[in-house]
Amino acid sequence: MSKVTINREGNKLIIENHRIVKRMRDREEVDLTTLLLNKRISSYVANYDRPFSNRVLYWEDLEEITTVEGIQKNVVLIVTENEGMMRYGLFERENAYKQFIKHTYRVLNIGFRFGKLHATIMSYMVNTLSDEKVDNIRFYIDENNQCPVKIKVYPKPMPKLKAVLGGHIARVSLPLDGLLNDETQLTNNLNIVADVNGVPIEFRVGKKQLGYDTNKYFAPYDSCYYKGYAIHLRRTDRGNFVIVKRPIEEVEKTARFRFFESKPVSFLLYNFGKFIKDKSSKKVSLFYEKFSSKAEEGTFELFKTVRDKKKGECYFIIDENS
Repeated sequence: MSKVTINREGNKLIIENHRIVKRMRDREEVDLTTLLLNKRISSYVANYDRPFSNRVLYWEDLEEITTVEGIQKNVVLIVTENEGMMRYGLFERENAYKQFIKHTYRVLNIGFRFGKLHATIMSYMVNTLSDEKVDNIRFYIDENNQCPVKIKVYPKPMPKLKAVLGGHIARVSLPLDGLLNDETQLTNNLNIVADVNGVPIEFRVGKKQLGYDTNKYFAPYDSCYYKGYAIHLRRTDRGNFVIVKRPIEEVEKTARFRFFESKPVSFLLYNFGKFIKDKSSKKVSLFYEKFSSKAEEGTFELFKTVRDKKKGECYFIIDENS
């Protein structure tokens, strides 16, 4: 049998596996000043006699330490064991907790209706830190736009079927009025936030689609006009939801614009264009800026660059009255 001990002597972390027959790789000394913040590193010390799953071997709060990135304040030194493998690192407190607290979810429905953002999410959390309490769970955009949600917390993951049948449904109904004040940024992520010992832990909310072109995530997932603002729900390249607001442009108030931007007409135009593209061997590139009303955000320069390379036909679309 062997026994692993963890000690810190000043800026030196010592991981040692004590056993009857000593081996060269049973002891590792780590200079903490060489570590990068929030980066987990594998130790060459291992303990396969009694392997555990994601167990905390060492946890120490450090008021201040100097690393290669400079002076770090209020960080946590952690050593963990997972299936016999040791890992260590210096973490900000939020990222330290996120090593052991996970949010499992699936967005079933999300969109704008009747002046509110509505979402239905199958969701639960896993907290493997038995001594730490997770509470005050909420759907969070910013301090002015948040609401509590009911999400259950378990000590270990559960099978997918049990999660589906267990009634783990969180419902969100958030008024859009809070987004319209000047304190709210133009772009905000959607999050589930939970407090652990008073420390807020953020988990992004998103939706990935297998086989879907991630380059199209920038397109609005849902949109609405509300009290003089255009509000869009779109995704980042990682599939995380972002809510964007901006004042309505004058062109958006016209009946012609509303007609062509309506979902039925947009659907028909998109699929007709896709059909023609698939049947044609001609390569055509279209460039335009917002509402085809200007040429000042670098798109026109990109158009000229592509056009000069003479790879297919290039067109820059702009309104004749712009």
